[in-house]
Order: sequence, then C-alpha cells, then structure tokens
Amino acid sequence: MINEINRFIELAKEGNLKTKEITNLIKNNNSDIVGNFHVTVSFGAGNVANIPWFSISRNPGYKEDGPVFLYYKNKEKLILSYGVKEETTTWDNQIIDSKYDFKWNDETKENHQTIQDYFGEVVERYGNSYVFKVYDISNSRVINGDSIDTDLTEMLTIYKNQLPDSSIVAFIKANYNEYKTRLAATIQGERDAFIDKFPLGQLSNMTLDDYSKNGNRESFTYLIEWKTQNVCSGNLGINQNKLFYPTENGYDVTGPVSVLYSNFNTVEDKFIKFKEELYEFINTISLDNYETLNVLKINSNIIKFKLVRLYRPDINLYGLPSLTEINKVTSHLDLEAAGRNDDSINRSIVLTNYLIDQYPEIVDLNTDIINQLIWDYKTQYIDVTDSGQDSNGDNHQEGEKAMIKTVDKNLILFGPPGTGKTYNSKIYAVAICDGLNREELKELKKKASDPDEYEKITKRYDELVLQNRIKFTTFHQSYGYEEFIEGIYPEVKNDKVIYKKTDGVFKEFCNGQVFDSHWDSFVADISAGTLKWSDISNTEDERTKDKLLTINENNNIVIPYGSGLTLTKENAIKFNSGEEVDNTQKASLEMVFNYFKNNYMDKPRVFIIDEINRGNISKIFGELITLIEDTKRKGEKEEMSVILPYTKLPFSVPTNVYLLGTMNTADRSIALMDTALRRRFAFEEMMPEPELIEAEIDGLNISEMLKAINKRIEVLYDREHTIGHAFFMDKELTLEKLSHIFRNKIIPLLQEYFYEDYEKIQWVLGDNAKTDDSLKFIKEIENDKSLFKKGFNDDFIPKYRYEINDGEDGAFSKIESYKQII
Repeated sequence: MINEINRFIELAKEGNLKTKEITNLIKNNNSDIVGNFHVTVSFGAGNVANIPWFSISRNPGYKEDGPVFLYYKNKEKLILSYGVKEETTTWDNQIIDSKYDFKWNDETKENHQTIQDYFGEVVERYGNSYVFKVYDISNSRVINGDSIDTDLTEMLTIYKNQLPDSSIVAFIKANYNEYKTRLAATIQGERDAFIDKFPLGQLSNMTLDDYSKNGNRESFTYLIEWKTQNVCSGNLGINQNKLFYPTENGYDVTGPVSVLYSNFNTVEDKFIKFKEELYEFINTISLDNYETLNVLKINSNIIKFKLVRLYRPDINLYGLPSLTEINKVTSHLDLEAAGRNDDSINRSIVLTNYLIDQYPEIVDLNTDIINQLIWDYKTQYIDVTDSGQDSNGDNHQEGEKAMIKTVDKNLILFGPPGTGKTYNSKIYAVAICDGLNREELKELKKKASDPDEYEKITKRYDELVLQNRIKFTTFHQSYGYEEFIEGIYPEVKNDKVIYKKTDGVFKEFCNGQVFDSHWDSFVADISAGTLKWSDISNTEDERTKDKLLTINENNNIVIPYGSGLTLTKENAIKFNSGEEVDNTQKASLEMVFNYFKNNYMDKPRVFIIDEINRGNISKIFGELITLIEDTKRKGEKEEMSVILPYTKLPFSVPTNVYLLGTMNTADRSIALMDTALRRRFAFEEMMPEPELIEAEIDGLNISEMLKAINKRIEVLYDREHTIGHAFFMDKELTLEKLSHIFRNKIIPLLQEYFYEDYEKIQWVLGDNAKTDDSLKFIKEIENDKSLFKKGFNDDFIPKYRYEINDGEDGAFSKIESYKQII
C-alpha cells in the first residue's frame, strides 16, 4: 500500500480535492488487505484540509469508526489511528451520531496513547484519537513505510473482532424499543387521520377529485404520499404513478390501467372498476393468497403496499413499498427470487418469511416499527446510493426522498421577533442540502441549542454557500424585479453610458448549475473506473453488468452495450435542454444521461429570503409566482417556462431549488400577504419557546419571566406580537446583559407594539403592581396642573405622564425589578 499512500500524500500536498483516484487505487491494488471494507478519502470538504485522511471501515456511513490514516501536514507525520469519530453530525445523507453502535474496547485503548499525548500539545483535530503507528514524511513520501501493510492488517483484524453483529435481526432487536417509544403514537396518528378521511367502507363514494386532484392536499394519493410517511415512506413521483391522474382536460389513466380495464370505455368507468378491485384487494389480501389474488393485477407498488399497511395493520408484512429499495435488502441478505420479481409486496413477503424464520418472536412486535427499522437498516448497512427508478416508474432516488421528507419546496418560517427564524434558516438549509429526513432535522435542531454544535452547522452552511448550493438575500421596500430576476443597468464605458441586461440574484442562482463543470466531474469519475453498466441499467446480464463505462480519445463516454455505444457531450446537452436526440439506441444513452443528472446535477439547493414579507411580492416575483409551484418546475410533468421581458429568453425554475423564507409576524400579518404567495408556500410557525432558556440570575427564572410577559401580550394585543426566547439564549446571562436586553430590545419592541401606550407597557411588565417606584421600568409622574394659566380647562390634562426609569439607580439595574414581573 506504500505507493498508494505516497500518491495520497502527493495529492494532499497539491491541495487536490478529488478523492476518487486514491479510493480506487487503494481498493483495486490492495484487495487482499481491504477485502469488503469501504475506503473513504478526504482532502477537505470544499476547502483544502490541514489534516487529510483516509479510512477503511465496514460501511460508508461509518467512515470514522475503523482504522484511519491521518496526515498531519504541518508536522510531516502520517498516523495510523483509531477512535477518530468526533461528536458531529455526518453530512453525507448517512447516519447521525446516535446511530453509531461501535466503540473500541478499553483493552485496545490501554495499549496506545492519544495523538495529543504523542505530540505533547493540543492539535487542531482528532487529538483524542489513539496512535497505532506513526510514519515520518520527507519530500512527500513515507520514509519508514515498509510495515504499513502488516500494520494495517493487524489493525483491521482487531477492528473485525470487535465489530458488533450487523445482521438485520440484531439491528431490529437492538433498536426496537427506542423506535417504538419515539414513533408508535405518530404512526397511529397518521393511520387514524387517513382512515378518518377515507374509511374503507366509503371507498366506492370516492371521486376522481377526491383521489388525485392537483393542489388538493387532502386527496387520497396526496395523503398516501405525504401525510403517512411514518407508516412507511414512498413517494409516487410523477402524476402517472397515481394510475389515474389529472390533466388539463380532466383525467387520464396509464397504459397498463387502460389495458387492465379495456372493457370500460371512459376514465370514470375505469375508476369505478378500480375502486371495486381496490376494496376487494384490501379486504381479502393475505400473505398466503397474494400471488393468486385475481384483482388489481397491475404494478402500483407504492399504492398497494401502503394501503395494505394503512388499512390492514393486522397483516405482518415486513418490507418497503419501493421495489428498488426492497430489492436492495433482499439482495443484501442473499434471498432467492420467488414469484414476481417486479412487485414490492412479493419481495417483502420473501423478506417477511426470512425474518420470521430467523426471529419467530417478531410476529408479536409492531409491524410499522419493524418497517421503519428495515428502512434504517438499509440506509446504514446497505448501499445508500440509488440513481434509478422502480420498474413501474415509482421514483425513489434516495436523496430526493429524504429532501421531500424534510420540508416543502417553498417554505416560510414565520413568528414573532426573537424566535430564531433566521437562525433556523441555516439549520433547515443544511438539512435540505444534505438530504436529512424530518427525524434527523429534529435531532439537528435539538443539537443546535449547543453553541459548539451550531458552529459546526454554520461551518457546513458556509461550505454549501461556497459550493453555490445556498444563497441568501433580504427583501425590503425598495427591492424589485430587477434585483431578483433581471433588469437593465447603466454602465460607463469609454466615457459613455451604456445599458446592460443583468441577471438578478434568483435567476443567477437558478442558472448557476453549470453544465460543463458537472459533466467534467462525471467524465473524470468514469476515467477513474468507478462506473459499471449495472450501476446504470440494473441489468442482470452477466456479460455486461460488471463492464465499466470508459472514455474514448474524443472525451466521449463509451457504454459497454452492444458494439459500444457513445454518449457525446453534445447529445447530453440535448437531453438536458429537451431537444430530440437522433439515435436508434436513444433509450440506453438517456439512461446514462439520467444517471448523470440524478447524481451530478440535481443535488438540492436552497435560496433563502429573509424578511420575505417586507418586500412588494407582486413587484419582485412577477411571473415567477407561477413558476415556483412544485408541479410547474423544470422537469416536472406540468413544467412551465416564461419569456422574460428584458432578455426575451425562456426561464424556468429547477425542481431541485428550494425557496426558504423568513417572516416576522410583528411586522406584517400573514393575512395581509399576497394571496398568490400564500397559496404557493407552506408556512411553519416558530413561536417563543421559553423552556429552552436555561439561564437563571440570582434566583430569577428567566423562562418563567418571559412566559408571564407573553401571556399578558397575548391578552392585550395578540400572539403574533409576543417576544421570542432568542433574546435570552445566553448560558452566561448576567444582570448587566439582561439590563441591556430590556433597555435596547424589549422596551423598544413594546413601545412599537402598543404605540407608546405606557400604561399597557406597565401592565405587561407588572409595573402596575409594584409598590416600590424604583423597581418600575415605566414610572408615572403626576402632572402639575398649575403650569397652565387660569381659564384653562384642566379636565383635559391627564393625571400622569410616563417615562422610562433608566437612571443610574433605575429599575434596569435591580434584579428585584425583573422578579416582580412574574
């Protein structure tokens, strides 16, 4: 392995961020040592790392728990280490810290010192990891590396002997109770809500609009796809996967449905027959009769599987709705094919029989929880990269599934001041870009309350900004269409003013998915020998499935199919723009292009709009209001584009671009927002959470103080003008800091809310009940009526005027002033 390590050091010295070359060199040239373990190489995530590394571990998602070579460049040392895992979230659609189930035993650690102890000083990173062997570097080469192969073999042997049981049954047993506690009530709630909306006995009354009308978030297929994700995940993708789907002129059916019900002339008649079969299918299905059940004989994996789980929880069907995903599991377990290979229920029955055979007691457990565990087992222990589709067209690209489960494509975080909307926008943006699901997003938000963890999130956010995957802007009253989409701006050239067409920030962001750079990365990876034909086509053909795609002398992609097909960059550009490609083997070329598109071009990207309600929405968005709808995005069934007014060029919004807005409800109510915008965005409320405040000052419970203030504001004004917890989120909050917060933030807010009605501000702060005037934040001063000359009607003079008690010995500097708020 010495040659590969020297190449690794050489590239690390150069600041090369491409890792595929080293990964493949190590795997291909050292298979006798590495075996089935995974190799992960890192030169830095977007920036050159000071400590490049490569690991050899049981799974890509566990890249930090196996042996790791760490290259400390500034010390010219290469260290073979272990125990490297830092307390941080994994940012590659893999697991988070709580999923790690491996720790090096104490006996192993007793024999080795930490890296920090070895250097005798604090090191930049990984200082608490353990040193197995140290190698000296000179002139970019290891000078004492003769024993590297032996050292690594010994390290991997220790690693293998300490690995826990990674079988699916062991995973279920280890995690069942925790999953049940966390998810059982949520799952049952989703099932109850679905059945309440669509009782089984009432299916015959369901209309086509009830079934799949666009924009109807209470429709049968919408609930199956989006509101029962915890029962079991599975998105339908394009409209046709609903079997009966809306069109501009009504409804249509897929080809297989049309054939199945060919005796019925109209779509409505076909739908009536479909409902009859659906009802019979749900009522009569069992694991024993599924193959012979003579109804609903059509590939509709997601719909059929999810309806079994929703209506028939009594059936112990262990598996996944997606054919692609369940096949990964059965293949991993070496289960023989049985019956129909194109049906996820059949494949799940195969898995069910296997699990019952291995673990008979499983039949007494909650089937929904088992299926959640099967999904997570697949994610953690099996290949997590899925670039294709189910055989029946069900779209199940893993990254997209995870994104959809996180948030809507257009989302606004709204709430009163100080509730962490901008703060949370970073967390949401990172979660979207890294494909975290809702549970992982919740975990990330929980962790973010720790300043160190939030710093890591911010670091990841900054990396994504540099990669042009996140963009941030703020709306204001002067913001316009020209800044957001496109406009004409003056420019002085040779002492003359010329007017230049300029892209706005959002159009620039949408068009920022530079085709050339993505294509070059794809070609480079193929050149490194990373892509097999079976990765593209899911073929079982032994003659071609393991053959690699290659690059010819013209830098075109050669596909190992037939006599050797060639995909040129020009044809890829045509596929990308929707132009016709004239080739008899177009289908195979398009498969390669789709792989490229899914894995290189379609990563999620987030455009954040802070204070979205402060701008003139109609003026800023213009025709974009139509284009941002989910179904109108580029690549969707109802894709739309518009001709922009300045450049006269077509423009559409990519489907992988997320719009994330923040909105302060104290500035402007949602009710006053542009109706068109409200209809196209989902809204997530962020209200004050006083319970998150841990600070206490001299017996003053800050959380209880804020609760008291907000309850009074709700009565006197409304809940949209309460005060957020973020103002007080300081673990080292002192009386001096609290005084600053009240003087400069809380009092000005209350003055704005109540239009300087100081009597109400007194009520909010409890000043009206304080007997000691020096403790009042707002003190009243009795007016002197003698100031006015005789003949003046002093009935018009109020008894008191008010002023803020902000003197040197005023209320703000006394802890008792705050205690008496409660």
